[in-house]
Amino acid sequence: TRHELGMIIREHDDESDTELDDHEVDIIKGALGLSEKRVRQITTPIADVFWMTPSTVIDAHKIDEIKSENYSRIPIFNAELTESYGILLMKHLVDIDFDERSYLVSELPLVKTELVGNMTALDTMFKKFIGAKTHLMPVEKDDRIIGIITIEDLIEEIIGHEIEDETDVHA
Repeated sequence: TRHELGMIIREHDDESDTELDDHEVDIIKGALGLSEKRVRQITTPIADVFWMTPSTVIDAHKIDEIKSENYSRIPIFNAELTESYGILLMKHLVDIDFDERSYLVSELPLVKTELVGNMTALDTMFKKFIGAKTHLMPVEKDDRIIGIITIEDLIEEIIGHEIEDETDVHA
């Protein structure tokens, strides 16, 4: 059972003569705990999410603002946070000259994504990410978008620490 497997893995915490190092043990324990944890526990709250609406105007100034936020994926929601239109990928904007013309978000290509319930088990999220072929999904509760979850959030939960990349700010 999952419980018995967890007990076997925990034995490696106490032993110095083991083929598994501490990181491997932590990853296995993190993976075994995924079915007991829910999306709501690792959701980035909507107040902390950089998002836009389909009517947002994208011009050179807005592009500078988006670049300063360091996000490669931007969720597009309605103002009431009851509908998700998809994800705007920054890589789709590279060849557009926003100095010549501004665009509405609704005129730009969006990657479709599905909403995920806040009570979804984290092991189920892996399957959802694989099936959706996306790295970001909006999280809903009571038919309202309450935040987002990313594949990075899920991996961090398994390995037990933050993944820092070139866009993370160090104080």
